[in-house]
Amino acid sequence: MKKLLALTLLLSAAGLGVAGSKTNRTVYISGNWVSGSLGGARNSGDTTQYIGCYVYGNEASNFKSMYCSARDVSGTHLNCYSDAPAVVDIAGRLNSDSFLQFTVNTAGDCMSIRVDNYSYDVPKQ
Repeated sequence: MKKLLALTLLLSAAGLGVAGSKTNRTVYISGNWVSGSLGGARNSGDTTQYIGCYVYGNEASNFKSMYCSARDVSGTHLNCYSDAPAVVDIAGRLNSDSFLQFTVNTAGDCMSIRVDNYSYDVPKQ
Protein backbone atom coordinates (compact mmCIF):
# COMPACT_ATOMS: atom_id res chain seq x y z
CA MET A 1 0.00 0.00 0.00
CA LYS A 2 2.80 2.43 0.91
CA LYS A 3 4.57 1.66 -2.39
CA LEU A 4 1.38 2.39 -4.34
CA LEU A 5 0.89 5.68 -2.48
CA ALA A 6 4.53 6.68 -3.05
CA LEU A 7 4.25 5.85 -6.77
CA THR A 8 1.01 7.84 -7.07
CA LEU A 9 2.60 10.87 -5.39
CA LEU A 10 5.70 10.61 -7.57
CA LEU A 11 3.69 10.44 -10.79
CA SER A 12 1.46 13.33 -9.68
CA ALA A 13 4.45 15.52 -8.87
CA ALA A 14 6.10 14.68 -12.19
CA GLY A 15 3.02 15.88 -14.06
CA LEU A 16 3.17 19.30 -12.44
CA GLY A 17 6.32 20.22 -14.31
CA VAL A 18 4.69 19.81 -17.72
CA ALA A 19 1.18 20.99 -16.97
CA GLY A 20 -0.61 22.95 -19.64
CA SER A 21 -1.07 22.28 -23.31
CA LYS A 22 1.43 23.97 -25.64
CA THR A 23 1.50 24.20 -29.41
CA ASN A 24 3.81 25.86 -31.91
CA ARG A 25 1.70 26.82 -34.91
CA THR A 26 4.01 28.04 -37.66
CA VAL A 27 2.76 29.77 -40.82
CA TYR A 28 0.75 27.59 -43.19
CA ILE A 29 -0.56 28.81 -46.56
CA SER A 30 -2.79 26.73 -48.80
CA GLY A 31 -4.52 28.36 -51.77
CA ASN A 32 -6.38 31.37 -50.40
CA TRP A 33 -6.11 30.29 -46.74
CA VAL A 34 -3.48 31.37 -44.19
CA SER A 35 -2.94 30.35 -40.58
CA GLY A 36 -0.24 30.59 -37.95
CA SER A 37 0.66 32.08 -34.62
CA LEU A 38 2.79 35.17 -34.30
CA GLY A 39 4.89 33.44 -31.66
CA GLY A 40 5.28 30.31 -33.79
CA ALA A 41 6.51 32.34 -36.76
CA ARG A 42 8.85 34.46 -34.66
CA ASN A 43 10.31 31.45 -32.84
CA SER A 44 10.76 29.32 -35.97
CA GLY A 45 14.26 28.25 -36.90
CA ASP A 46 14.15 30.02 -40.26
CA THR A 47 14.30 33.69 -41.25
CA THR A 48 11.51 33.44 -43.82
CA GLN A 49 8.21 33.11 -41.93
CA TYR A 50 6.08 35.98 -40.75
CA ILE A 51 2.40 36.63 -40.14
CA GLY A 52 0.47 39.62 -38.88
CA CYS A 53 -1.89 42.51 -39.51
CA TYR A 54 -2.05 46.22 -39.03
CA VAL A 55 -5.17 48.24 -38.38
CA TYR A 56 -5.53 51.87 -39.44
CA GLY A 57 -8.08 54.42 -38.30
CA ASN A 58 -8.78 58.06 -39.09
CA GLU A 59 -10.99 59.90 -36.64
CA ALA A 60 -11.68 62.87 -38.94
CA SER A 61 -13.16 60.69 -41.68
CA ASN A 62 -14.37 57.89 -39.39
CA PHE A 63 -12.52 55.45 -41.66
CA LYS A 64 -10.97 52.16 -40.52
CA SER A 65 -9.09 49.58 -42.54
CA MET A 66 -6.74 46.64 -42.08
CA TYR A 67 -4.09 44.74 -43.95
CA CYS A 68 -2.85 41.21 -43.17
CA SER A 69 0.17 39.49 -44.62
CA ALA A 70 1.99 36.17 -44.22
CA ARG A 71 4.87 34.19 -45.68
CA ASP A 72 5.53 30.51 -44.99
CA VAL A 73 8.84 28.67 -44.77
CA SER A 74 8.84 27.92 -48.52
CA GLY A 75 8.49 31.64 -49.34
CA THR A 76 4.83 31.53 -50.38
CA HIS A 77 3.30 34.92 -49.60
CA LEU A 78 -0.34 35.97 -49.24
CA ASN A 79 -1.86 39.26 -48.14
CA CYS A 80 -5.24 40.96 -48.00
CA TYR A 81 -6.96 44.27 -47.29
CA SER A 82 -10.37 45.16 -45.87
CA ASP A 83 -12.35 48.13 -44.68
CA ALA A 84 -15.35 46.00 -43.65
CA PRO A 85 -16.09 46.96 -40.01
CA ALA A 86 -16.51 43.37 -38.76
CA VAL A 87 -13.19 42.27 -40.27
CA VAL A 88 -11.32 45.38 -39.08
CA ASP A 89 -12.65 44.95 -35.54
CA ILE A 90 -11.46 41.32 -35.35
CA ALA A 91 -8.03 42.25 -36.71
CA GLY A 92 -7.75 44.83 -33.94
CA ARG A 93 -7.87 42.03 -31.35
CA LEU A 94 -4.57 40.58 -32.55
CA ASN A 95 -1.69 40.70 -30.10
CA SER A 96 1.94 39.58 -30.26
CA ASP A 97 1.10 36.04 -29.09
CA SER A 98 -2.14 35.49 -31.06
CA PHE A 99 -3.02 32.82 -33.59
CA LEU A 100 -4.23 34.35 -36.87
CA GLN A 101 -6.19 32.82 -39.71
CA PHE A 102 -7.50 34.64 -42.77
CA THR A 103 -8.87 33.94 -46.24
CA VAL A 104 -8.38 36.02 -49.36
CA ASN A 105 -10.37 36.35 -52.58
CA THR A 106 -8.79 36.78 -56.03
CA ALA A 107 -9.01 40.59 -55.75
CA GLY A 108 -6.89 40.54 -52.55
CA ASP A 109 -9.79 41.30 -50.18
CA CYS A 110 -9.85 39.68 -46.75
CA MET A 111 -12.97 37.53 -46.80
CA SER A 112 -12.67 36.18 -43.26
CA ILE A 113 -10.41 36.58 -40.28
CA ARG A 114 -10.00 34.66 -37.04
CA VAL A 115 -7.93 35.68 -34.02
CA ASP A 116 -7.34 33.26 -31.14
CA ASN A 117 -5.78 34.27 -27.84
CA TYR A 118 -5.20 30.98 -26.01
CA SER A 119 -2.65 30.02 -23.41
CA TYR A 120 -1.49 27.03 -25.47
CA ASP A 121 -0.01 29.18 -28.27
CA VAL A 122 3.68 29.77 -27.66
CA PRO A 123 4.65 33.36 -26.89
CA LYS A 124 7.27 35.22 -28.89
CA GLN A 125 10.74 34.73 -27.44
